[in-house]
Amino acid sequence: MLKFSSFLSEGMVGLRPGELSKPNSKTKEPRIDILKHAVINGVTLPLTDNSEVVFANTPENITAIDNFNGKDPFSLTTINGKTITTSRIGKSAIFGGGKGAGGGTDNTAQTESGQCLWLAAMLEYGNQPIEFFTPSILKTAMKRIDVGKTSYDEMVSMDSSWQVSAYLSAQKIIKAGYVNKRHKFHRDSKEMNFIYKTAKKEAFKNSGIKALTDDKWNPGDIWAIEDGVNLKKELDTSSIGALNNSLLRLFKERKVVGISLKLVKKDAKAKEYNIEGSPQEQRFTSAAVRTQRGNFFSNKGGTIQFSGGYMEIRPNNYLGANKIEIGGTTARGGGAGWGVIMAAAKRYMGVNIPPHGSIKRIAQKLASGKNKRSTMYFYKMAKVADPSLTYDYFLEEIPKKDAGWFSAKLAAVMIVYYLNENKGSKADAFVNAIVNYAASSSDDSSAFVKIYQ
Repeated sequence: MLKFSSFLSEGMVGLRPGELSKPNSKTKEPRIDILKHAVINGVTLPLTDNSEVVFANTPENITAIDNFNGKDPFSLTTINGKTITTSRIGKSAIFGGGKGAGGGTDNTAQTESGQCLWLAAMLEYGNQPIEFFTPSILKTAMKRIDVGKTSYDEMVSMDSSWQVSAYLSAQKIIKAGYVNKRHKFHRDSKEMNFIYKTAKKEAFKNSGIKALTDDKWNPGDIWAIEDGVNLKKELDTSSIGALNNSLLRLFKERKVVGISLKLVKKDAKAKEYNIEGSPQEQRFTSAAVRTQRGNFFSNKGGTIQFSGGYMEIRPNNYLGANKIEIGGTTARGGGAGWGVIMAAAKRYMGVNIPPHGSIKRIAQKLASGKNKRSTMYFYKMAKVADPSLTYDYFLEEIPKKDAGWFSAKLAAVMIVYYLNENKGSKADAFVNAIVNYAASSSDDSSAFVKIYQ
């Protein structure tokens, strides 16, 4: 029987060269190819210490992967600029190994469903030591969960770090009073799918506005639903506001509780979102496309200052679409993609920011140096974004830049340009929408509780 310290001491096996040379035992796809696809697509991967990273989609990283000789580990750079050796990458589910943190869709189903099982078991048997909850004890709680196609064997075999997390998270959730023995726990069930695929869809449609993605509307990974609650009768889908009010009432009554989960290693914390009135209002302060020490051409992004902090405008990858990310001294506070930015600009500032495909085409014309109309279009907005920029200097420097720089910089210039042109209530509303979207707490989002480290 595993003791608590045993759960914590078990780590994930690393992708040493011998392991990285092998194929996924289930799909037979070479692991080196899986790693390459993960880097290209920005997939979050676990390390052997159960922390998580996203590797940068750069030519250097791709070349390093392509040059793997099967014998020696090599290093990759993360999106935060850190260097990680491949031997520290965990052999998680995406590689066909032990089901570690962040391994992919199947692993997400396993850990989230496993949390449902631990909650049900700990409500049934009380706050016992972790070693009390053997597989046979956990199995008795199966009747109080509905987790789609995830099997009991999958739930009890999840990585030890997630078993510890499920135990600590359940302690916090139960002690804080979010759940009780009248609840059944759902993940990919008929009831949970009704909330997202039916009620949410109808409510946004009836409101006549573009629907938020599921995780931005309500990032509940699992839901606690009290016995006897009829969601079709309880949830008002006449508008998104009406639906959110319904869920807020049910949340406060502890009849329907959406729970967002993060890996917990020691002490679980709980934070409620979208519970009391509107989210905090943010105000636009300023925006720039140059650093204090550099000039317009020193970088390919931009920054937005607002009352609660700052955001960075940056591309996802070379010639990729830009996004806005909340900055900070610790982990990033979330972000919004180009589609969300376009929608917010139209809704709050009344301007039509073009799709990324159009920006990319303009960037390629600019890089060719043969399209004066595109050059003047870029300069006029750039001058508003950076009043210190002169036309002569602009013409002198742009031949030195490639299409990737133009794509990223033009997108950043557009955002800064329209913010500066709409200072006041419109710019405030845009910034407020982006900040709260990034935090999953926009005016269109619903109540949930987040459990985290």
